[in-house]
Amino acid sequence: MLSARDKGTGAALTNDQVAAQVQSFIVAGYEPTANTLTFTVYCIATHPEVEKRLVAEVDEVVGRNRIPNEADLERLPYTEAVLYEAMRLYPPAHITSRLVQPDAIEIIPHTYASSAREVGGYKIPRGVPVNLPLYAAHHDPRVWPRAEEFIPERFLPDSPLYPEVCGNNPRAHAPFGFGIRMCIGWKFAIQEAKVAMALMYQRLRFQLEPGQVPLKTAAALTLTPDKGVWVRPMMR
Repeated sequence: MLSARDKGTGAALTNDQVAAQVQSFIVAGYEPTANTLTFTVYCIATHPEVEKRLVAEVDEVVGRNRIPNEADLERLPYTEAVLYEAMRLYPPAHITSRLVQPDAIEIIPHTYASSAREVGGYKIPRGVPVNLPLYAAHHDPRVWPRAEEFIPERFLPDSPLYPEVCGNNPRAHAPFGFGIRMCIGWKFAIQEAKVAMALMYQRLRFQLEPGQVPLKTAAALTLTPDKGVWVRPMMR
């Protein structure tokens, strides 16, 4: 960033602009990824059959004596599915917002009016910001059968549990948002999380300390475990 220049004007970023970008990297890139890994470890620890399959994939693709590389990441579909399912149940960015537009996406039943749209008896004028609860969408049983269960196979296209909506409606699963305001770092975030998962489960397994099921969460800017997730790392 310090050496970047505008292609049109040749202008450099000011110190304030650099500081603002660094702040965005920390807020948007650190906490959500940390929360995603925390929730994922919790889900795996409560589902031994998932842990067994994930460990087998990591052992086969990466082994136990080297750091995973970029080519390895393409060969970890189950690890990716585990992450996606954890983010479905516990989306770090649990809410997003959009402005009502004439061609707004049909998320819930509505009728049109001349200058507003009506939802549940309430008219929402065009241009009004509307908060969209991604957490609720991710737990909607009309979209996700057995919505409260942790089933990574939902995200494996060759699995009979793979719902049509996963392949054809990207907005059904939107832990990074959607549209032109979708998180610009989502691909890097998935790569980062897959590397971290492979490194953790190469040699370790994680046993939950007692009293953490069901997991209590707290929702602020991001969704977090209310009191963290306490685990005991164990060599495998």
